[in-house]
Amino acid sequence: MADIFKISENALFTTTKPNGSHQQDCVIAVHERFAVSNFSDHLTFQPGTEHTLYNLIDPSIEIKVVVEGTTPDKQIIHFKTCDDKEFPYFLRSAVPSGTKKPYNLLGIHQEKRIPQWSVGDILRRAVGEVLVGSPAGSPGSAVIDKSGYLMGMIIKSENNEVLIASTVLIYGLLPTGDPDPDRFFFDEC
Repeated sequence: MADIFKISENALFTTTKPNGSHQQDCVIAVHERFAVSNFSDHLTFQPGTEHTLYNLIDPSIEIKVVVEGTTPDKQIIHFKTCDDKEFPYFLRSAVPSGTKKPYNLLGIHQEKRIPQWSVGDILRRAVGEVLVGSPAGSPGSAVIDKSGYLMGMIIKSENNEVLIASTVLIYGLLPTGDPDPDRFFFDEC
């Protein structure tokens, strides 16, 4: 596996303790102070409540966060670090422009609590900044391009397809807006 993909694994967090037996929900650091996840994995989390995120690669990294906001209709929850703490690593973003783009899917292997990689393709734009990809994957997983840039996050999986919230949608929900105005844009297919 290329180094750029191994480095990307450092941006994976979960809200479950390393020795916990609960399902490992995937939380992605997308900014030095913000992380996102699939809302359906956190239905009991309310805006303003504090939680701890545990790094998947280095469980000794624990970051206190507050739920900054939820967007249930878009299946996105976003967290902000407490006390001006920063994530040690976060995924840089790219704007997907076009379809038939291959992607790498970064999620969590549930039994082993390790990063799990698979591949897929952007098939079409669903509506607005939501894309359709294939094959299926777990909600909350990061969709990453061949250069290691974040393209989006899976928000729903059904019938061997996934709905992907693009980075335009994700960053549009953050109070800071786009943290990376010079981010990479894909070429059209």
